[in-house]
Amino acid sequence: MPSSQTREKLPPIPIWKRLTVARRMLTVERVCIFMIVLLLVYGIVAVPYLIELLGYYRKNGVTFYPSYLLIVIPGFICSRVLYLFSAKYLAPRLQPYFVDESRKDARVPLPVDEETVRKVGNCIYGTIYYATSVTVLMGIIIQDNLLPTQLFGAQNPDNFCLVWPEQPSVSLQIFYMATLSHHIERLYYEFVDNSHAPTFYTMVYHHLLTIFLVGTSFWTFLHKYGVFILITHDFTDILLNFGRVVKVLMRGNWLKTIIMALLIISWAWLRLAVFIRVVLVSMTKCYWYPESSLRRFFIANILFLPALTTLACLNAFWFIQMLKVAYDRLVRGEYQIPYLERKESDRQKSD
Repeated sequence: MPSSQTREKLPPIPIWKRLTVARRMLTVERVCIFMIVLLLVYGIVAVPYLIELLGYYRKNGVTFYPSYLLIVIPGFICSRVLYLFSAKYLAPRLQPYFVDESRKDARVPLPVDEETVRKVGNCIYGTIYYATSVTVLMGIIIQDNLLPTQLFGAQNPDNFCLVWPEQPSVSLQIFYMATLSHHIERLYYEFVDNSHAPTFYTMVYHHLLTIFLVGTSFWTFLHKYGVFILITHDFTDILLNFGRVVKVLMRGNWLKTIIMALLIISWAWLRLAVFIRVVLVSMTKCYWYPESSLRRFFIANILFLPALTTLACLNAFWFIQMLKVAYDRLVRGEYQIPYLERKESDRQKSD
């Protein structure tokens, strides 16, 4: 018998277990924390280059009006008042009509807590705001003749930056500031009213990214691209918020199925196909046109392409989540909608 035992070798860890551990460590929330830090650092670095643009505007006879930024203050107040009206007044009055759709035998009231009422109020606010936003923005786009061929218009988005800088209309600049006000209010909402949500950092990054995109698009006169970022996202947000309101008010599935189908189709068309073609591809081409004046300010605008790419990735991620919800509802008969019913305990489990 040998004096020392042979040391046993540990079995190799299967690759699928390694991937599972890596996936748990690299969650969407943690990625978004990193992207938030990166975005804030960029915002500080980009300031001198954005100031340099003002001198270029003066030399080319283009007037930039920083005073429009003051519209953000009353805009923020109006957005906050609309949210509080929806969450504190409208949602509580609809509370007696909330139903538990998982019960098929009778119209059973949904066990409602304060957080559920607040979230329903937030969806009511979203439905009102985005429906108004899309209506007003479509009117401005048609009036200013900015509609691209991908949305049944006459403009070629690949030519948008050939004439730059170009002064936007007054109505479009005011709309830009109203949109900026809304997303600042939404960022405030995440910190003040929704900080316990399991998708807190994802939504903070989403709204912070939108604030940067809207703000820099306004500053750099790239409004021809900015309006389509807004229209492709706001339209789907109408269906998303309205569907969540309908979910707690109706037990039947027919209207919910129609809304979900419209949401999936419009999301794939607007947030993926049109967004990538009209905004992402066209802006990439724009930067490399030899005759494009934008090339000399590439550092000042370097945010756009990476930011728009990450926004497209977020849209693709959420699209996959919607397909999972549709499969759970229509095939497996499950009725929970992600990010609406999940509470604080769910976030602790995910962390």
